[in-house]
Amino acid sequence: SAMSLLLAFASAAGEGTVEGTIKCDGEPPAAKVIEIPKGHVDKKTLELPDTVPDESLVVNEVNRGIACVVVTLSPVDGSKVSAPKRVSFVMKDGVVREHVVVAPAGSEVEFVNLYPVCHNIKVMATLNPSFNECVDWGTSVTKEFSKAERVQVQCSICPWLSGWLVITDTPYYAKT
Repeated sequence: SAMSLLLAFASAAGEGTVEGTIKCDGEPPAAKVIEIPKGHVDKKTLELPDTVPDESLVVNEVNRGIACVVVTLSPVDGSKVSAPKRVSFVMKDGVVREHVVVAPAGSEVEFVNLYPVCHNIKVMATLNPSFNECVDWGTSVTKEFSKAERVQVQCSICPWLSGWLVITDTPYYAKT
């Protein structure tokens, strides 16, 4: 399920896996929504709903599993980070497609706008370069993140378009 995680690793002592589920202890909170302001330029231009799901906390009603939790294991043997890769942070249909995107340090992150208006991609990083750039419809901007940190990604024009980018310095990570 989307709420489970699996960490696989190899070491001098052999290979192994860690499996688990991150669960809400007790009654899950009610799902929330974010209202799109009535006078917002996108609401006038596009056929947007009045609300979009608030994905800051997503709990499965059946098994109480929590989505988008990032779990990392720190290697004790000094293992290096996983090979960098290219991941995408996509805005489409009035929402961010994945609320949390995870990648190893050194990875390139492509910020994709599939929303039929220009969006301002704002990343206020501490250890990596910050930026605030307009990305036209159907285009993207790619940035490299060389250091491990967790940063919020926002659109300055449409505040409901936001998510998190987690750059990790360990090869052992998973997202629920």
